[in-house]
Amino acid sequence: MLGAIVALALQSAPAAVFQPVAPLHLTDQAADARDANLQHRLEEIAKVPAGDVGISAIDVATGRRVSVNGDRPFPMASTVKMAIAATYLAEVDAGRAKLSDMIAVDDRLRLRADGIVFFAPHSGVTLSAANLIELMLTRSDNTATDVLLARLGGPATVEKWLERNHLSGIRIDRSIAQLLVDRRGVAVTAGQTPAEAVRRWDPVTPGSTGESDDDGADLATVAAFDKDQRDTATPDGFTKLLARLDKGDLLRPASRDWLIAAMGRCLTGANRIKGLLSAGTIVEHKTGTFSTITDDIGLIELGGGRRIAVAVFTRGGGANRSAIIARASRAIYDAFATAH
Repeated sequence: MLGAIVALALQSAPAAVFQPVAPLHLTDQAADARDANLQHRLEEIAKVPAGDVGISAIDVATGRRVSVNGDRPFPMASTVKMAIAATYLAEVDAGRAKLSDMIAVDDRLRLRADGIVFFAPHSGVTLSAANLIELMLTRSDNTATDVLLARLGGPATVEKWLERNHLSGIRIDRSIAQLLVDRRGVAVTAGQTPAEAVRRWDPVTPGSTGESDDDGADLATVAAFDKDQRDTATPDGFTKLLARLDKGDLLRPASRDWLIAAMGRCLTGANRIKGLLSAGTIVEHKTGTFSTITDDIGLIELGGGRRIAVAVFTRGGGANRSAIIARASRAIYDAFATAH
């Protein structure tokens, strides 16, 4: 009931206009008290019957952080697409790739998605890497993701990029299609790609959403998948990645700005990190979704160029998981926006 009330409030409450607040300069003692109050509030938000919530936030400017279950691994779902995009842009920075590179969309990799399938349902599609990343980040296009991942050489390339940059707490093991196959427990037959196996129960239909949908999967198989350590991330691991991205530690300025701008155009999950923030608050983010998983990771603009890196992962429970993400994000914003 409470989840339904919060969800209704997210939909019906009038949107306030974003007004950056001039930061107050707190003493260390006052900042510690603020962080302790925020920690307590987030711990209360994370108490979900039969559910699991992980929350992490870093004030990029000051390095102050808060974390609830931040070292606990959660299935990444589509939040992994941000790491894949960063890896490709690192290849651009190294001169091994270009955003203008034209990449053929292999029909054997096509999945149900709101992007390539909707706008280009026929064979013979070739898109630039820039357009593939745009579809992957803004519409969570699964086909674009697996096409780009194949171009990179597979998950191992992303893993190597994470390792080179000492980014722990994030691991990628499988393509999106393989994730969907494993989550449903379906075998891939000889000569078949994982995407072709997925299409046996989930046919490619223009106009359907790119966020993963595993409705109808065996509950025991899904429960085992949700406990699998593969393709997981800790909230702390993702906020460290986001904070270092924002500071320019991971990519050259042009690539960094390009990636953050694309995340700012994300069309999914408006009721998650952004759900309770004032209208006009700048949020650059990436969502992840399975039937039992609701995630959102991103950067929240505080004004004056300051940002908070936020990651909220939720698993199971009967509550409205998007509302939990929205409440946690608002609490973090309120604590850090007016003081540093």
